[in-house]
Amino acid sequence: MHDFVIDENTILNKTCSIGFASFPFVINTPTGLSWERVLDIADHCLYAAKHSAKNTWVGLENISCVDEDLFTSITRNTNDLIDRRLLEVKSSLPEQSKIKWNEY
Repeated sequence: MHDFVIDENTILNKTCSIGFASFPFVINTPTGLSWERVLDIADHCLYAAKHSAKNTWVGLENISCVDEDLFTSITRNTNDLIDRRLLEVKSSLPEQSKIKWNEY
């Protein structure tokens, strides 16, 4: 948390959550996901950061996830893909099991 002093009577307390995804997401198939879909994956990571802890960053990188509808697989099966080492997660949280993915 950071305190922003506006004036002597006003202080704002703010936190920061960050989500990111690499582009191109699939290195071997750079056109596998459009930049818009990669941005949606970064948004998925942002909400995971927000739901997991304050002042947290979370990101995903593709290792070898190949699927006809890759975006849907990632957003619906995030934990499973991570567990199977098909996605790599990067985070400021020391325990990745604490990340709360909103799989929909």
